[in-house]
Amino acid sequence: TPYALANFALCSFAGDFSYLAETVDKVNNLDGLLLKLREQCLKKGYTEAVRFNFGATNFDFSITFNNKVGGFLIGFNPRKSQQFSFGTVNGIGEKAMLEDFDRLGADLQRHFLSICRVCNGCRACEKGGRNKRFAVKITYDGEERTLCPSFPRHSWETLSQELIDTLFAYHDAQEVYGR
Repeated sequence: TPYALANFALCSFAGDFSYLAETVDKVNNLDGLLLKLREQCLKKGYTEAVRFNFGATNFDFSITFNNKVGGFLIGFNPRKSQQFSFGTVNGIGEKAMLEDFDRLGADLQRHFLSICRVCNGCRACEKGGRNKRFAVKITYDGEERTLCPSFPRHSWETLSQELIDTLFAYHDAQEVYGR
């Protein structure tokens, strides 16, 4: 049948995907960085979840490390132009963090400047006048900007230790601001 290979692959797995992080690390030439991320997450109390999706015409997976509010997401989808992705689970608390921008550490301030776009006045956040404008005015290096947290960047093509450290700080801030 056309499903024979997928059925065989499904039956071959016993539910232990411990090899997956190591394989993803090798395929992406991360030199153990993903394994280090996994170890750090588990030490900090994050829970790990692996999701596989097998079908006749598709195969994808995701590995998530969740804390109480946010977490990391590592995924693979062969139908996307960026087949492997690394990032965060959600953006809970981002508006509150932007409203308290001056009190955030320099690493988180730079992170928000890289993930939020400058408000261009599109007013999509207002949903036809039903909501207040979502954008937040901040001051960075003496320059005032209005950042829009409505459509932030939460995915990167590869990892670096600097990004991991920033995302851990971001997740810690989500614990404070996202409640």
